[in-house]
Amino acid sequence: MAASTVYETATQRYFDRKLTSQIAFNSPEFFKLYEKANTRLSGRKFVWEPRYARRSLTWFGRYGSHQRNPLEHYKEAELPIARCIASAMLDQGDVSMNTGREKIIEMLAEELSALKDDVIYGMGAKLWSGNGVLEMTGLESALGTSAGTYAGLAQGTDTWWDTNRVNAGGATITLDMIMQGDIAAQHGTDKVDLYVTDKIVWRQIYNLAVSAHRLVTPTGNDAKRLASLGFEVIEVNGKPLVWSDHVTVGASAATAGYLYGLNTKNIEFRFVPGMKMKRTKWKELEAQPLVIACDMINICMAAVKSPRNHFVVYGINES
Repeated sequence: MAASTVYETATQRYFDRKLTSQIAFNSPEFFKLYEKANTRLSGRKFVWEPRYARRSLTWFGRYGSHQRNPLEHYKEAELPIARCIASAMLDQGDVSMNTGREKIIEMLAEELSALKDDVIYGMGAKLWSGNGVLEMTGLESALGTSAGTYAGLAQGTDTWWDTNRVNAGGATITLDMIMQGDIAAQHGTDKVDLYVTDKIVWRQIYNLAVSAHRLVTPTGNDAKRLASLGFEVIEVNGKPLVWSDHVTVGASAATAGYLYGLNTKNIEFRFVPGMKMKRTKWKELEAQPLVIACDMINICMAAVKSPRNHFVVYGINES
């Protein structure tokens, strides 16, 4: 279609630079991971040696040798790299009514801007709830409230691959619960660097900090940066506390709340080279001849490289 070739040339020449530099992030945790995402490594899967793997060993005692075998012996964990696609569409009737090169470019620019916002919003949601098939494996799989399987490894005490959990049991959250999770997730220099929760629990903690005279406005570089981007941030225990639209919320208000403590340095967001916000050319759809469309493709994954360096407080009362 000759017309769409003109549109394609125009948007590539006048808009794509604006598109690649645009910041339109929905959730603070997604922003932190996305901005340091690795796009240089190749491969269709993310495979790594577990950091805390227990191995079978033989102990030589005074009266003979003894074999010591862990309940689970494993060597590596892996996650598939998933493909995320979203589309932008324009009706040629609208295009024909917006005659003139500048109007057409502006209309395409608005559509592509909305497309990128939609893609990031969708990816921000799947960062938590993704099923690992056509979506990335979500944080809920790695940092669940009970032991499960993550990256092919059964979580549990003997695997060193289990999340630290604090059960609020239907009570409102306390600063002690946060500190309990903090301490459990600290191993040497590995520490939680971001708290993420929903709006209701965020407000509960805000009120706690005010009443305890411990309300701290952002002073650390990470917290200041998030605040400068428009995210609601306070600091608790010297770490940024933010709320996200996508964090887990339970069904019953009495136990609906979740607070996650994340070590974002220990989570790697990886894209296949060339497949980070890659936009295809505008094309005419055969099934809808009066519509032109383009796709935005991401082939990526998010790996929690050691779940034991994170924590979740769950069952928080939000009534």
